[in-house]
Amino acid sequence: MNLIKTICIAMLAVVIAAPAANAQRGKTAAEYKKTLASGITKSDNGDFFINIKFNAPKEVAEAASDIPLALLTLLFYVDPKMDFHRFNKIMRKETGGKDTFYVSDTLNAADKYLAASNMQLKKINFSPNNARLKINQGLPLFLSISDAPELDKVLARSKLRPQSGDLKEWEKSLAKTQVKNFSATKTSVWFCLLVGYNKGTSEFAVLLKNKTYWFTEAELKKIISSSYELRI
Repeated sequence: MNLIKTICIAMLAVVIAAPAANAQRGKTAAEYKKTLASGITKSDNGDFFINIKFNAPKEVAEAASDIPLALLTLLFYVDPKMDFHRFNKIMRKETGGKDTFYVSDTLNAADKYLAASNMQLKKINFSPNNARLKINQGLPLFLSISDAPELDKVLARSKLRPQSGDLKEWEKSLAKTQVKNFSATKTSVWFCLLVGYNKGTSEFAVLLKNKTYWFTEAELKKIISSSYELRI
């Protein structure tokens, strides 16, 4: 569990904000979808982005130290009145009452928790078209990506992105600056949320380690370890 705890601590500042009057128990699927879709912004340059901010109650943040922050963020995003005590009961049942558990246990517990609201957390094969569709619906994808030193290069490039006034030129520069190969490790992963895209430049925005990384489609396909979507 040390790796998971380290990841959670590193991601503690990752924040997500649900749109106003977000998911409350008893809402229909159509109402959920309408509310979530209202939180999307579209920039003149073609960026689609889910406005994400999140502050977990202190007692929840402390009690959930073993849960990937990106997953906890997603749960609060669709249910800002999340009943963490109920989630914890499901979690304890999933692990047979043991204090040690795996990420797979947490994901199973999250799926069962969401089932009460007629939602499902489903593991999928990453598809760029599906990712864009989900963002358009106001639904982030929950990802795990392999740790790699080349992530620093992606971040450094992402910081320069707002300074580019012409995305056509930016798109040309991506061909030269995108990472061709990642020195990824198989034993260390980061949990994150895919929250935006630009179809014109074939980029995707990922909240990772409290920062926004803009990956090219080719880069993201190489670095993703697993992908989950929320179905409503």
